[in-house]
Amino acid sequence: MKKILILILLFPCVGQAQVQLKEDYTRAHIDSLRKLIQNSGDKSFDLFYHNGAKVDSIMHRKGYAQGIVDYLIAKEEIDPKLWTPGGKDISQTPDWNKLRSVIGHKYSKVYADRTVLGAQIRWYGYKKDTIQLLKYNVEKIDKYGLDTVGLGRADINNIVFFQIFMHSKAQTVLMKGRQWMEVILKAEPDNSAFMDTYANILYKAGHIKEGISFEQKAKQLEETHAATENRVPDKVYKETLEKMKAGLPTWSNQ
Repeated sequence: MKKILILILLFPCVGQAQVQLKEDYTRAHIDSLRKLIQNSGDKSFDLFYHNGAKVDSIMHRKGYAQGIVDYLIAKEEIDPKLWTPGGKDISQTPDWNKLRSVIGHKYSKVYADRTVLGAQIRWYGYKKDTIQLLKYNVEKIDKYGLDTVGLGRADINNIVFFQIFMHSKAQTVLMKGRQWMEVILKAEPDNSAFMDTYANILYKAGHIKEGISFEQKAKQLEETHAATENRVPDKVYKETLEKMKAGLPTWSNQ
């Protein structure tokens, strides 16, 4: 009971039909309200749904409020249609259009498109359907842009390497991968793994000399990092470079 009373004092507007964002709210206040949310019917949910830009400003994190709203929408409107409480898939062919329609009616088309797209990525990842997974990851990045902050770079690198490089033959898709890696490398030019991905995508796209050149740089970066960290360099860079020079595929059989 004491905890509830404290929160009422901090947030006297919680009992209203819609939470109003107060000017003196701090990051601690917002975080406390976030922890109160159990479902979209909670009054605290309204603060994130209706005041997203201001919440992001207080939290110093773009997309913070949107992420919370998207999570609750997926939890309530999408996941129960895809999986049982025990985690088994309900249908082999989810009705994505129906899900999009229901969410669009309840929230908006913007929320519907984004949350359903996220669900499609999770679904086809779970199904290990690389072709569909790649399709929806490309759609997501084309529509919403690259996340180049923190772990977002590693996520992009993994998409380019394990999905595009390993499984796509389409020149247009390979070039998308090249463009994305150029952005990532601009933000983190000394990352040997990113450089290796970039070199491999160039090589597979037919830019042989460029691919070899950048794989040499990746190998040099790896050797420098290994020396600094007092470890043995990962031999994959040397092996990949040798394959490139020999004109051999550096990707797995498709």
